[in-house]
Amino acid sequence: MADVKSDGGGEKEDVESKRERKDSDDSTGPDIVPLKVKIALGIGECTQAIYVFIAGFYLNVFFLETACLDPSYVGTIQLIGGIWDTINDPAIGLLSDRTRTRFGRRRPWLLGASIPAGLAYFAIWQTLDDDTGEGLKLFYYLVCYMSLSAAITAIQVQITSLTPELTSDYDERTALSTYRLAIANVFALICLFIHSSIVQSYDQEEKDVGYRVSASVFAPLIVFTALYAFFNINERWKEEEENDEKMNLCDSLKILFTNKAFIIVELVYLCGLTAVILIQTNLLLYAKYILDDEDAITYMILMVQGVALLALPFWLMFSKKFGKKQMYYLGGTLVGTAVFFLYFLDGKDDMWAAYVISFIAGFCLTVVYLVPYAMLPDVIELDEKKTGKRREGTYAGFFVVFMKTSVTLALASSNWILGAAGYEAPESSCGAETPDLLETQDETVKDVIRLLVGPIPTVLFFLATFFVYLFPITRDSHKEVAKEMKRLRRQRSSKKILKSDAQENTGTELTDVSISSGDLEKDTDEETKRKTSSNTESANDGY
Repeated sequence: MADVKSDGGGEKEDVESKRERKDSDDSTGPDIVPLKVKIALGIGECTQAIYVFIAGFYLNVFFLETACLDPSYVGTIQLIGGIWDTINDPAIGLLSDRTRTRFGRRRPWLLGASIPAGLAYFAIWQTLDDDTGEGLKLFYYLVCYMSLSAAITAIQVQITSLTPELTSDYDERTALSTYRLAIANVFALICLFIHSSIVQSYDQEEKDVGYRVSASVFAPLIVFTALYAFFNINERWKEEEENDEKMNLCDSLKILFTNKAFIIVELVYLCGLTAVILIQTNLLLYAKYILDDEDAITYMILMVQGVALLALPFWLMFSKKFGKKQMYYLGGTLVGTAVFFLYFLDGKDDMWAAYVISFIAGFCLTVVYLVPYAMLPDVIELDEKKTGKRREGTYAGFFVVFMKTSVTLALASSNWILGAAGYEAPESSCGAETPDLLETQDETVKDVIRLLVGPIPTVLFFLATFFVYLFPITRDSHKEVAKEMKRLRRQRSSKKILKSDAQENTGTELTDVSISSGDLEKDTDEETKRKTSSNTESANDGY
C-alpha cells in the first residue's frame, strides 16, 4: 500500500510506469489487507469501543447516582447531545472527504482528535461540589458530553471510512470488519473489567473517587489508540481515480438519501444498536433492583462479551458460506427471543436463567455490529458507481450519526420513562444523612426496567432482521459492481495521467504521448454514456 502524497514531490513517472502501477493496483485477484493494517485498524476502533463499553454500562448510572443529576436533566443532556451529533458527524464526514494533506485524507483527523478525546473523557467522569447548582451541573456535563462526542466522531468516521478504502473484496471486507470488532471488543472488555473492579472497590458514598481513578487510567489509553492507528495505517486512496466534476452539498445529500441500500443499512443499525444500548444502559439497574445482586453485572458482562469474542470465528465462516443476510436472520432471531425472557426473572433464585440468556445474547451479539459494518462498504461502492466520487467519509459520518442517534434514543427515553415511573436515586450517594437506608425501587419502576431490557429490545431486534431482508446487495451483484468500478477507476486514472503529461510537454504535439483531443472527447463521450447507463441500472442495485 502506498501512502497518499497529495502535495507533490519526487520526479514524475513516465506514462508506461504509471500504467503498469495502475494495472498492478487494479488486479482482479483477492484484495487482501496485511495483518499489520488489520491490527492497526482494530486498535483504532478501540478509541470508540473503550468509551462505548464503559459509558454504555456506567455513564447513565454515574449521572443518576454519583453526579446526582435529576433523570430529566440526564435525558436533556442526551437529547441535546443527539441533536449536536446530527450536525457535527456529517460535517466531519464531508470535511474528511475534502481533506488533502501529505498524510492523506483520514489520518490527520486521527492525529488531531486524539488528545481532545482523552481530555473530554477524563472531564466527563468528574463530580462537582455538593453545593453546585443544578443549572451549572447541567451545563458542565452537557459541554463534556458534546466535546467527547465530537472528538470520538472525528476518530471513528476515519476508521469506518478506511474499511472500504483498504479493500474492495466482498469477503475481505467482512474479515476486516471482524478483525476490527474482535480486537476492539477484547481491548474494551478488558478495560471494562478493570473499570468495574476499580469502581466496585469503593463504597456507594465514595464511588466518585472510583470513577475519577478509572478516568485517569483510560483517558491516556484513548489517546494512544488513535495515535497508534495514525502511525500504522497508510491510505490507498488516489485522487486521480475520481472524476473532476464538482458536486454541491444539496446534490451530495440528495444522492445519499436516495440510496435505498444505505437507508436500509442505517435502519438495521439503528434498530439493532438501540436494542443493545437499551439493555446495556439499564443492565446495572436490572442486576441491582430485579436480580438483587449488583455484583452480578460483572459476570453477566464477562459472559456476554466473552462468548461474543469466541463466537466471532463461527460467524465469519457462516458469512463466507451463507452470506451476511443469512447470518443476521439467525443471530437477530436468537438474540431477540432470548432477551425477551429477561422480563420474567425476579430475584437471586433466577440468576441461573440470567446467565443462560447472557450466553445466548453473547453468542449472537457480534451479528448486530458486524453485519451493518460489513454492508456499509458495499453501499459506498454503489454511490461511487453513480457519482464517480469516493465519499467514504460522508457515508461514515451519517453512519455514525445513526449510531449516536440509537444511543440518544435509548438513554433519553430510558431516563424520561424511569423519571415518569418514579425512579429515585439511592439516598446513600446523593445527600442523605443516613447512608444505610434501604436502596430499592417500587414495583412500577421495576416493571419499567424489565421492559427496557426485555420486550422492547426484542421488538427492535426483529425489526432489524426484517430490514436486513430488504437489503438489495448480494455477493454476486457486488462482484459485478466491484469489477466495473476497478475498470472505471483505471480508465479515469490513465486519462488524467496522459492529460497531465501532455500539458507538461510544452511544444510537443499531443500525438507524442499517444493521445489526441479526439481520443479524449471519445473517451469522455463513452464515460458519459456509461454513467447514464449506470444511473438507469442503479434502481436495481439499491437506489
